[in-house]
Amino acid sequence: EKGKFSRNLNFTGELFDGKGKLLKTFTIQPDGTASGTNTLHFKQRLSIENPELWNAETPNLYTLKLKLRNKDVELQKYSDRIGIREISWLDGVLKINGTQIKLKGVNHHDLSPVNGRSITEAEMKEDLKLMREANVNFIRTSHYPPHPRLLELCDSLGFYVMDEIPYGFGDEH
Repeated sequence: EKGKFSRNLNFTGELFDGKGKLLKTFTIQPDGTASGTNTLHFKQRLSIENPELWNAETPNLYTLKLKLRNKDVELQKYSDRIGIREISWLDGVLKINGTQIKLKGVNHHDLSPVNGRSITEAEMKEDLKLMREANVNFIRTSHYPPHPRLLELCDSLGFYVMDEIPYGFGDEH
């Protein structure tokens, strides 16, 4: 029967604070809308009382764990560290969590003088340490996706990142 499988799909989720304390559990059902032949839409809004907000000076991260389920059968699971923040741009002023920020940045390529494009985690950490010592708070990646670990390190160490898309004419995408 068409749609039978999709009626049984849901996500279950857990949100943990930076110390590993469980803050929220939730279940997300499809919202009843679909686009195309195999696409379901899921929506969820969570309220967190007094969240520890992320910014470059206080890079507070939460852990979000999601499981895609069909009835009681787990199909997939995903976990990631996330930061809660509000980004606004008004009259040429960039604000994070209501506070004006100034971006002091550099371009970054995943390149190692020793290993070429196979940059190690230790080299990433050393690059970020040197950038922090030079008062850098913003990194623009260049022309191709950076290693995912670099983005994780930037989140945890407090760097703003413009992750450039690997396509020409990016403004259209």
